[in-house]
Amino acid sequence: MKPNLFIVGMPKAGTSALYFFLKQHPEIFMSEDKEPNYFCADLIEESDNFHKRKFEDFRYRNEKSYLKLFENKDKFKIAGEASTQYLFSKKAAENIYNFNTKAKIIIIIREPVSFLYSYHSQLLRNVRENILDFKKALEFEPERKKLNKYPSNVRFPSQLHYTDWIDYKS
Repeated sequence: MKPNLFIVGMPKAGTSALYFFLKQHPEIFMSEDKEPNYFCADLIEESDNFHKRKFEDFRYRNEKSYLKLFENKDKFKIAGEASTQYLFSKKAAENIYNFNTKAKIIIIIREPVSFLYSYHSQLLRNVRENILDFKKALEFEPERKKLNKYPSNVRFPSQLHYTDWIDYKS
């Protein structure tokens, strides 16, 4: 069974809550791995180039391994997953459409200032960000891009391009 529902909202915007609510419905199957991130090929490539290897956070790199998440789920009307990276990816929407033209996509966004503060805090907890002060992290973003200075544990460099995460028009 191919998934036909994708939650692609921003991190820290309620995607996990929605994922767990949907998972409780008897006609909906949600993948055990909440965030497979399979369709964000551009971010996977960015990550691999930055780390100079296949970064382990991106586990599903081919359709066969991805579809194993949905094996034997034919009794469900809906099968889905929730990968927040899809909203930021420039390729995910097209890749999802090419994969399943009938797929439904739920996008959850959040007020930008509170999102960025919460997102920065999460990155600190996950040891993806090394600038402790939120304001300084925002101020350093242009320099970071220019100098290509990122913590070694960042998933992909643009993960720390805070203002790009709230550019809803692109």
